[in-house]
Amino acid sequence: MEMTLVKGYANELLEAAPDAMVIADSRGTVIYANHHTDVLSGHQRGELIGKQMEMLLPVAV
Repeated sequence: MEMTLVKGYANELLEAAPDAMVIADSRGTVIYANHHTDVLSGHQRGELIGKQMEMLLPVAV
């Protein structure tokens, strides 16, 4: 029960952040993206989950 409460608070903090917040696992796979990520990246949150973090980086010129 306590872990669920902690996860709930963590989610609230990440959603309240004024910046884009993305969490990736050790392989670089996006496991969380807050609402500001949608706005700043142009990608919907659902598109990002499960994809590689690299898709958010600008293409080299």
